[in-house]
Amino acid sequence: MRKIRKPKSPITSLIDISLLLLVYFMLITNYSQTNVVEVNPPSMKNCETIEQEKTVFITITKNGKIFLDGKEVNYNQLSDLLKNYNPKTTFIIKADKETAFKNVLNLVDKLKSLNLNYFVAVERTEDEK
Repeated sequence: MRKIRKPKSPITSLIDISLLLLVYFMLITNYSQTNVVEVNPPSMKNCETIEQEKTVFITITKNGKIFLDGKEVNYNQLSDLLKNYNPKTTFIIKADKETAFKNVLNLVDKLKSLNLNYFVAVERTEDEK
């Protein structure tokens, strides 16, 4: 009488994939936790907090296009749009590293001419480079 063989299913590739996924998720979890920094800032009296609705992002691309809160605007119509903002609004200027410096200076001059003096220029940190 013949022996009946049980069918074998190769699971070595399944084990390999499972271990690779496990290692991948362990590394990703590790990297995502390194960006979390707990800080206990000092308390201050009479300080003004920047509210989210008082913050406007102005982005300048390397070819000189200007985006006001994510919407592309023409440089000529920028003055009319900026006049609508409160003078205490904080403008965050983010320019591409290849942007001509005169474009950034023109934008800063335009903000100053409209008495919008609260602006911040953003640069990349060492982690983003």
